[in-house]
Amino acid sequence: MKDAVIAVLFALVLTLSLAIDVRADQDVLATDAIGLAGRTDVVIPPIGGNLSAFPIIRTEPSDPDQALETFPQAIPVMPGEILGFDAVGLAGFSPIGVATGPGGDEPKDVLPVGGISGYKGLGGSLVGVFLDDEIPLANPPAALDFSDAGLGTDFASLAPGLGQIFYIGDGLTDTCNGARQRFAAPAGATRLFLGTMDASGSETTLAGFYTDNRRGFRVRLVPEDIEVLATDTIGLAGRTDIVIPPIGGYLDGFPIVRTEPTDPDQVLETFPLALPATPGEQARFYAFGSARFSPVGADTGPDGDVPKDVLPVGGISGYKGPGGSLVGVFLDNEIPLTSPPAALDFTADGYRTDFPSLEPELGQIFYIGDGLTGTCNGARQRFTAPEGTTRLLLGIMDAFGSDTTLPGFYTDNSGSFFVNVVPEPSLGLLSLVSFATLARLRRRRAR
Repeated sequence: MKDAVIAVLFALVLTLSLAIDVRADQDVLATDAIGLAGRTDVVIPPIGGNLSAFPIIRTEPSDPDQALETFPQAIPVMPGEILGFDAVGLAGFSPIGVATGPGGDEPKDVLPVGGISGYKGLGGSLVGVFLDDEIPLANPPAALDFSDAGLGTDFASLAPGLGQIFYIGDGLTDTCNGARQRFAAPAGATRLFLGTMDASGSETTLAGFYTDNRRGFRVRLVPEDIEVLATDTIGLAGRTDIVIPPIGGYLDGFPIVRTEPTDPDQVLETFPLALPATPGEQARFYAFGSARFSPVGADTGPDGDVPKDVLPVGGISGYKGPGGSLVGVFLDNEIPLTSPPAALDFTADGYRTDFPSLEPELGQIFYIGDGLTGTCNGARQRFTAPEGTTRLLLGIMDAFGSDTTLPGFYTDNSGSFFVNVVPEPSLGLLSLVSFATLARLRRRRAR
């Protein structure tokens, strides 16, 4: 039995190692015509060339800066595989139009191309199509309808058929802090193609008008998410020497401040989850969801809300920046009891929250938020683990008011954020398996 398990793990290592490069970030160009997915029988004509055998419509070549359509890239998939997407960036779909994010802009009703279905939904959007190994030449499936009268764009999951174009957008059910949508690869699928949807006007028409498009989107296939609870107290990271007292219990020796237990629905603080990390490893974060940090407060996303100025706890630093935010801390294998490092400042007078990269010290709390330099379509921030790192812990920053104070007031929190941690450059089996396993444990613990 043990040998069989080892053999399976070895096969998984081999499969993952082969898939890593093709599952890295995909640059999807605005000229990646989804109707050309898998069409190795087609040659893209030059600007001003003969279009008689070309299935995509073009604008008149009046602009010398027009660019050729491009073929979408193939990503290997397996039937039944469940995929999520994270997409950012801005692209333009006319010479004078405003650039749009992957969610698209104006409605389109597009006819099929060869064996690729038509499409009804937002144009200028990130879309995908699953194919088998054959060239999609004939018998296109029915078009999916992503207009408000059909599936819309906020569906939780989707199982498109082979050759059936499906809307992806930014990969979330709502802008920025929605839930991650999931897409199931159909029977027979061997390839996934990502591209854009473009056509002229909103009337039913052929796909085309790609040659005046510009820029594109950065897309990542996102594995299972880790749930970070609103009660995950970052000041308790690595504190295996502490027992969390019951509500109304004795708090002497407990380093986290609490509200008075007047509400019977108050919940206990929770320990942040530890993820494996190595010195020098860079990580990017994909975070969404909503949480509430007072009984009467509004829901907030992982970027947080009101500023906090929080004192250190044991060997964990203080923090200055948005409260109610997703934060992290790198630790070694020791319990962080003493000598906390200086607090990082994520206010307008410090790093702010749109920094491109950061290398915190051991025990130094750092702001993550949604993991972007800007809202929704910003670039992914990179965080480098310091020397001595063995663990990364994710949690929430909370405290009372905006004056300098101890962390606390977690017992009236509710909700959670969903986070995907992508380590770079190493994507070893242990990290991938650990993240997926810890995500399942997190959900089990939350239930």
